[in-house]
Amino acid sequence: MHGLLHLSGIALAYYHLTTPLAPSEFLLYLIGAALTLAGVHAITTILATSLPRPN
Repeated sequence: MHGLLHLSGIALAYYHLTTPLAPSEFLLYLIGAALTLAGVHAITTILATSLPRPN
């Protein structure tokens, strides 16, 4: 999961460097990405804890 955060951060930085974005737009983009990642993380955590564990 931590690697995903780093990769998305790198991708966002690259995207920001290659496209002329207003700082406010970039901030919104970052917030959106963070919320998406948090949602995915929450869902996978819930799934992982609700699935029966093999002995």
